[in-house]
Amino acid sequence: MPVANKILIEDFKTALAGSGIVAWNGSKVVEILKLKSFNKSTLIQALSHYNSAGNFAFAPANKQIPIGKTIDFVPQPNQVFAQPKHSINSPPSPEREQNYLRLTQSSFRDQYGCYVLHLDYFKEGKLQDRLEVCSGTPSRQFFRTAAQSRAMTGEPLPEGKWYIRNIVWCDGKDNYEGNTFSSGIGPVTVPLDFLEPGTTERSAIEIHIDWNRQYGSPGTVGCIGVYDTNSFKKFVRWLRDTNPRHLYVDWKLGTCPQP
Repeated sequence: MPVANKILIEDFKTALAGSGIVAWNGSKVVEILKLKSFNKSTLIQALSHYNSAGNFAFAPANKQIPIGKTIDFVPQPNQVFAQPKHSINSPPSPEREQNYLRLTQSSFRDQYGCYVLHLDYFKEGKLQDRLEVCSGTPSRQFFRTAAQSRAMTGEPLPEGKWYIRNIVWCDGKDNYEGNTFSSGIGPVTVPLDFLEPGTTERSAIEIHIDWNRQYGSPGTVGCIGVYDTNSFKKFVRWLRDTNPRHLYVDWKLGTCPQP
């Protein structure tokens, strides 16, 4: 709205079936705000549009309504005056997650028939390191959303956001030579919990060494299988570096949330 050096508040009940404000620039009418209601809240909101005006006055009851450009003024609901878009009281925008893991599919298969998957470590929002891993059995390499994925299928874990739990050791911290949980899991594992979107039938999903990869049973029943002990040691270093708690499994199916 134009700047006016004088504001007159006039009763428009007769002429315009309402109340209003006339904005003057010297002797010239700049505009007329037509108010649907004449109350304190509406008046304060309307006057807030003329912060640079020099003064205002109430028009005499018998003063003629001037002719000029008329604008219907619609007040903001439940507000004394219109708030700026970025008020100092507005909550800050949530910051993007900086430390996390992402799992994606390559176009290559390993010598056993499992797709080579890329497990990426992001630190402070930047790709820091990568491991090649697998998931699912060689004959069940079908990648699905959480809603589509079924239990007991031996397929890779479904797309979505997962929570990374603490490292679990079978025979003591950093002991890779001791007892194992099973012939397929090995001496250490990191359980995962599905977070979103929605829910999934899949459960007991973990990140562990593909312990029997070299002994006739490569792949997993849905867990993330790290190829060897040295690679898993690198994975453990990631976890101890920044304690990332979220894994984003993105099969490019359109359902994986973004960090």
